[in-house]
Amino acid sequence: PHRKAMETWGEHKARSSNNLTVEMIVQQKIPEHSTWIKTVFNVVKYLAINGLPFGGDAENTDFASEELGGGLYLITFSDLLFPLNDSLKQIAMKLPANAKYTSSDIQNEVINVLQKLLKETIADKVKKSKVYTIMMDGTSDKRWLEIEGIVVRFMNEDGKIEEHAINMKHASDRSAAGLIVILMESLEELG
Repeated sequence: PHRKAMETWGEHKARSSNNLTVEMIVQQKIPEHSTWIKTVFNVVKYLAINGLPFGGDAENTDFASEELGGGLYLITFSDLLFPLNDSLKQIAMKLPANAKYTSSDIQNEVINVLQKLLKETIADKVKKSKVYTIMMDGTSDKRWLEIEGIVVRFMNEDGKIEEHAINMKHASDRSAAGLIVILMESLEELG
């Protein structure tokens, strides 16, 4: 970790001396940066939708290195996307190390953004529907804590039935009143 921090500090020092902060680099290359961000979101979306693991057992996230860290997230770029799109590889190589969006924190943040967008889409569809129902069911996890799953089923604009899980929450109070609180909180979050 110290070596990685020193490398990052060295890169920052070099960019600062040339007046090239990450913000300035991003502003100068907005089309490239936009392309890269869209690619990052698409990779995260693909892995999440298919229930595939993101991380590996190695720490190296430098695309220029031959020994790229394991994990499908990084391998998707290096083995699948870069051979098909050389310009994408060039964008990745030009980005500063702290603006490549390869860390697990960024991956989790992208998942949270996608989750929020999906919930908003589902909420909009439910608001437009004429008929919907809410279902809740609980189960205990390995620590014997009750987890309540909340599902909404509705008729979409085409007259077809859609069903989506909208939340999962721990239920400290499993009484009817406690479950109603969980349900109401979930519905309020979705507007």
